[in-house]
Amino acid sequence: MSRIFYIKPGMIRRAKRHLPCCVTFSGSFLFFGCSILPLNWGHTAPPTVEAFSKAELSLRTAAEARADELAPMELQRAKEKLEQARRAMASGKDAEARRLAEAADVEAELAQARAEAEITRFAADQLRLRGDALRQEMEGAARRRSATETPKSQW
Repeated sequence: MSRIFYIKPGMIRRAKRHLPCCVTFSGSFLFFGCSILPLNWGHTAPPTVEAFSKAELSLRTAAEARADELAPMELQRAKEKLEQARRAMASGKDAEARRLAEAADVEAELAQARAEAEITRFAADQLRLRGDALRQEMEGAARRRSATETPKSQW
């Protein structure tokens, strides 16, 4: 047998409407973080080894992607900017050194992308040539087949 429960309106409690702790903390952090932000304007973080190592890694990756032969101008610009970044770092221009290292990283990634695009374009051209040759071969075979067939008499 089943039972039917009767719930009186007074038996239901209403939940208190509080914001979760993480929302309150995030809001206060955002408020105080934004109020401190203007105090740091004009001060940039010193260049780190990370920016230089990332640029050097991008240069090596681009060289492995054959950028030296497929995108030489972009790769050369990346090398020049990294060298300028090293000189700026040696002369104490930290912000400029970081900016140049990041620019070298971007140039190296561009060289790698151009090299990969060139390789892809070359592969697509080869596939297109193979397709054209196959199409011509099929058309030639069809012509030879139609030329060798003798017309059948209708009698």
